[in-house]
This record gives sequence, C-alpha cells and structure tokens, in this order.
Amino acid sequence: MKKLIKITILLFTISGMVIPQTTFTTAIAKANTGNENTEIMPYADETEWRYKVVDGKLYKRKYNITKKKWIGSWIPV
Repeated sequence: MKKLIKITILLFTISGMVIPQTTFTTAIAKANTGNENTEIMPYADETEWRYKVVDGKLYKRKYNITKKKWIGSWIPV
C-alpha cells in the first residue's frame, strides 16, 4: 500500500513538472517564428545637395540618394 501511494505521488509530481515546461517551450517557439524578416526598411528618402560650377558661377541641385533621381532644377548659389 505504501508503495502504491509513493508511486501515485511521484506520478502526480512528474506530471505537474512536465506540463508547464511544455507550454513554456511552445510559447518561445511561437515568438521566434514571427521574426524572420530582419531587413531594415527606411521610411524617409535620403537627400543631399549637389554642386557644379558653370562659367565661374556656382549652382546647386537637390539629389534623392534613395531613388537616385534629381529633385528640382539647378539653382544659382
């Protein structure tokens, strides 16, 4: 009889330890699967001023680095 009680208590203890660990590892696995895309996407375009000299006069024009396109026209400085 004592052996049956010990086995019953041991089984309840083991089953109590196994269930929380299983749900904990399942939660971690689900959290890691959603983070597959690690590429950083910029929201704002990067722009800079480009300069040139024509006939001794300095001109500037805005250039979009992200799209590789000119913005506006040449402006004398």
